[in-house]
Amino acid sequence: MYFQKLLLFNLFEKILDKYPKEKKNKKTILYMNRIGPKKGCDLLIKSFAKIKNKRNYLLLIAGD
Repeated sequence: MYFQKLLLFNLFEKILDKYPKEKKNKKTILYMNRIGPKKGCDLLIKSFAKIKNKRNYLLLIAGD
């Protein structure tokens, strides 16, 4: 279990390293799963769009 968490954290850091400007002082919302009609990505995107102060948040969607 520890190894899986470490792997996930390292992958998350690699993704964020690609966007250093965007991640500065922001809270990150990460969705990491398969992307499909039953997974609810559309709800996540719609919910994120309703956040009033988006400048403080970063939405990352990773999957296949």
